[in-house]
Amino acid sequence: MPTIKELKRAKEEQDSRPQHESVHSIAKRAESESRAPELPARMTYTEYQGISLSEAISLIIELGNRAVPNFALSPEEMQAYAKAVSWLLALPHPEIDDPMKGLIVTGATGTGKTLLVSLLWALSEKMGVHRPFIDRDSGQRRMKPFLWNCSMHALEHVEDYSNNGSYQAIRYNVLHIGDLGTEPDTFLRYGTKSSLSDLICQRSDMGYRDYPVVVTSNLPWDEMRQRYGDRAYSRLRGDLIEVLLLGKDHRVHG
Repeated sequence: MPTIKELKRAKEEQDSRPQHESVHSIAKRAESESRAPELPARMTYTEYQGISLSEAISLIIELGNRAVPNFALSPEEMQAYAKAVSWLLALPHPEIDDPMKGLIVTGATGTGKTLLVSLLWALSEKMGVHRPFIDRDSGQRRMKPFLWNCSMHALEHVEDYSNNGSYQAIRYNVLHIGDLGTEPDTFLRYGTKSSLSDLICQRSDMGYRDYPVVVTSNLPWDEMRQRYGDRAYSRLRGDLIEVLLLGKDHRVHG
């Protein structure tokens, strides 16, 4: 079984291809631009007043064009983006029963899962999206920016546990797990065995309404169940809204 260091090196080699402007830098630059009057900062976690889904989709496509040359969405990808943006903005969608749930973006390798999550982050930053989170000082729910560390990879959570004996990111307002399933099945801390199923279940016990999770994964659901067990599988299914990306491997076919 490859070591954590070997897995991280493989990920770094995969990511060493020529990089375009990062989504984070795009969002920071966009923040300094004047916001259109139809894109108000969110004050309550209800439907936006004065913004339609099509307007939000146009904005995320604009962010995509800045991040990736020749950015384009197929009809299937457009449907996936529409569902993801509806989740972010709490807009009505037939497949979203509770927008307070977290998000899991699934699909084969190279279908743009990480890009979608990064563009959602950039859209949230640009629009000033807020969401209720538990204030640790008062214990009350307060509106706070709906942002997350979209570069936090599953291997980093493994390394965190291996070094500290606990998951330091578990208390983040939004927990991000990138490429779930690429980490070792189990890992040790002074002889104590753990897996990311522990992180998934511990976070779920805190309640998705107050502590949502954002996940990307190549694994189909049956493999997730086999790998993480029934309990973690049930939490992922129950706490997250799934957005499935179909299509070609953009890394191979461009």
